[in-house]
Amino acid sequence: MIRWLLDWMGRADSLPADAALRFEWGHLPRGGAGLLVVLAALGALALTVWLYKREGQASAGRKALLALLRVAVFAVALLLFLEPRVAVDRTRILPGQTIVLWDTSLSMSIADRYQDPQLRAAMAKAAGIANVEDLSALTRHELAWRIAAEARLFAQLSPPDERASEKNELRLYTFGERARALARPFQASDAEPRAGATDLAGGLRHALAETGGRNVAAVIAITDGRINRGEGASGVIADLEARGIPFFALGVGDPIPPKNLEVAELGAPPRVLLGDPLVIEANVRARGYAKVPLQVVLTLRKGEASKELERVDWTPPAGPEASEPFVFRGHEPEAAGSYVYEVRLVTKAEQAPGEEPITSDDAKSAPVKVTEETTRVLLIAGGPAFEYHFLRARSIREKSVKVSVWLQSAVEGFKQPGNVRLETLPTTLEELQEFDCVVLLDPNPVAFSTETAEALKRFVAEYHGGLLYVPGPKYSGRFLGRPELKPIRDLLPVVPGDLIDFSDGAVTRRAPLKATLDGGDHPATRIATQPERCRALWSRLPGPFFSFPVKREKAGALVLVRHDLASAGSTANREGRPLVVAHYFQGGPVVFQGTDETWRWRSVAAEVYDRYWVSMLRFLIQGRLAGGRKRVELITDKELYELGEPVRIRAQAFDPSFRPLQAERLEARAKSGDDELEVSLEPISKRPGWFTGSFLPPRPGPLEVSLKLPDDDPGKAAESVQLSVRQSNVEFLVHNLDRELLDGIAAATSGALVAPTEVGTLPERIPLRTEQLTVAEPPISLWDGWHVLALLCLLLGVEWVVRKKSKMI
Repeated sequence: MIRWLLDWMGRADSLPADAALRFEWGHLPRGGAGLLVVLAALGALALTVWLYKREGQASAGRKALLALLRVAVFAVALLLFLEPRVAVDRTRILPGQTIVLWDTSLSMSIADRYQDPQLRAAMAKAAGIANVEDLSALTRHELAWRIAAEARLFAQLSPPDERASEKNELRLYTFGERARALARPFQASDAEPRAGATDLAGGLRHALAETGGRNVAAVIAITDGRINRGEGASGVIADLEARGIPFFALGVGDPIPPKNLEVAELGAPPRVLLGDPLVIEANVRARGYAKVPLQVVLTLRKGEASKELERVDWTPPAGPEASEPFVFRGHEPEAAGSYVYEVRLVTKAEQAPGEEPITSDDAKSAPVKVTEETTRVLLIAGGPAFEYHFLRARSIREKSVKVSVWLQSAVEGFKQPGNVRLETLPTTLEELQEFDCVVLLDPNPVAFSTETAEALKRFVAEYHGGLLYVPGPKYSGRFLGRPELKPIRDLLPVVPGDLIDFSDGAVTRRAPLKATLDGGDHPATRIATQPERCRALWSRLPGPFFSFPVKREKAGALVLVRHDLASAGSTANREGRPLVVAHYFQGGPVVFQGTDETWRWRSVAAEVYDRYWVSMLRFLIQGRLAGGRKRVELITDKELYELGEPVRIRAQAFDPSFRPLQAERLEARAKSGDDELEVSLEPISKRPGWFTGSFLPPRPGPLEVSLKLPDDDPGKAAESVQLSVRQSNVEFLVHNLDRELLDGIAAATSGALVAPTEVGTLPERIPLRTEQLTVAEPPISLWDGWHVLALLCLLLGVEWVVRKKSKMI
């Protein structure tokens, strides 16, 4: 009936043959609106009957006819309002989807030897390789692609000439740190292994999200199973079980762990003075070399020249893996210059070629710059406290330091100690200019006049000398409270508290130390080469009893170490009292060290004590050695990065008057080989003069980050830092095929771990998951044609003629 009506109206020409038709109203009011329409219709009917009963002298029959015509007109109008139409529904068959996840992590770039002869033969056969010896020349990625091509895997899963209802739709995704869909035709170059980590659960979730709720017939993973990021196997199983999707895996890689030699860590000071004791620390690791004689070799390079310095024998103990720390001493360069120290782990006997698949981690190198500067230090101490005795002895013993000491409590005629002895206390600017830095160790304020304080301020601000102030429990309260010593308070990076508070527990109970993120890699507090290790060392040092209370650090100052008084039961400053704070006063480095108890470290960590004071003095003299503090300093959280890891940059910048620079942003440049990136540094909130930004290195190798201030002279060289980027080590720590993990996921989801020679039969094991979907096509209107208009005109015309003949017009 509906189709006949559409034929009569001329609307059936474009109607699909398989369409299901049904009548419906396009605008059918419901609820209160529907009731209002019904009442309006009844009201119109009643009004029409009432009017025609009262109007004119026509016969009752003619009045009834006119009323009927008027009601018919109202009925057509109501019909137009309700919009009658024909709904058209079509049924479509949607194919299911087969998802293939291709591993593009760096471990897929490894070439395996396949120590099991049967597995080696099976892999060669599946890849169509006649000579099994050629197998070790192929990476896992290349081998997997050959196996897929040999089995015509992609063509069988979704041949392009098949009807959609007869095959599932194929979707190929690469996954590593993140997933990416590939378009057909698929090419091996689109799936090159470059990702620094493997997140199978994340890749699966991304692929499932893009299906839009469609049926997924199966998930096929081509991987070595080494998941090192994300939720792991449990996340994969949970997502697949929730949708009833089987998991099939083609495992590539040797399941037997390969042998590997690795220099895991190498620590060396980046800058030393000529004649300073140089200590190089290395941690080496060996897998699969139990009871095999090895050697750790230290080599020195300068330019193109190379020289072997030391060779130490090491035989790993029994077990699958062994590691050992090594410390090299007594290899100081004979002249100033730039050197590179390299530590390499080798076998004593000649190694069979190809037995170790990864050789890039057999060695590590560290640059060291050797200089000849001699430091002049003025040490002023209020009294012979323990800190004075230890620091005086340590400074005098330092070859690169000439120290002059002034002990204020000494009696007249006392012979002051030091490499260069003093007859009087230097109090004028001319006398202070003989030194590179001044250390005030709980000084007695009696010897400091306003003129001396002003001279010290000019020494720092105009001549860029360094200043270290160390308060103690005896004099510091009076020293910092005297009005005439305000110039010295201006120099400090902190706002001192009013009094030393002895009641908060800090002087009766030892509290630990906490190095901040800045303190882990700041030259003044760098007691280890790696920031993470540096912060860990600070937390293990004996904490002081005493620390001077400060209200806050000044704008632009860096809190490097905090005194964790909350651990000692104090309720004051839960974050930790600022203990070591540094800043630059108009170009001169100034440090506030809020305790005089570093001498306690000597009994448990003598090397750390020495390293701290050497680092502190190096920082304090840098302004004088450079002829003035630079207006910009670039700071990175470390010097060695892994590819894929963001480089975070912080910059402290000053205007020409060495006030914190005010700018909307700074533009830095990062250069790696032929690649050059622009890095935008944004201001750090509530830290005037500080800017921060980050970027991803484009490639492994040397990396230079440079920054030039907008108002610098055109010919002035940009400030720069040298960094290194290496391939991520995560993918190579454990890189044998994890067959157990893949088999576990497959068993939990009713799938299978597919043997290489059975890949060709895999499409037959995947069920057809088509689904029937009813799709609503655009409806066909019945009310907006000429037929309705003609009917309306006919009704109104007949009514007019009847009224005319009945003399009702």
